[in-house]
Amino acid sequence: AWFGRRRIVDLLLQHNAPLNMRDSEYGSSPIAWACHGSLDSRPGHDDDYLAIVRALLDAGATRAESINRWGELPEAMASAPLIALLRERGFAP
Repeated sequence: AWFGRRRIVDLLLQHNAPLNMRDSEYGSSPIAWACHGSLDSRPGHDDDYLAIVRALLDAGATRAESINRWGELPEAMASAPLIALLRERGFAP
């Protein structure tokens, strides 16, 4: 999700990978990593990140796990198109 690799995310979702598991270092879930990656890993690849976030939302990603251990919200780390999507889908205020 961090690198915007939508095919890999799709493959993981097809095999029931955990949607809301947090990594041990930062406490972020895949949807948070996709948001963060949209600004800091591969800026300008919003189509890939939008597809990933849509897939994660459609699969049931939850907000509580998307907030990292420092209390950073996914929309605070996301590109403008991702923020708009998160708000449109009711995931972010």
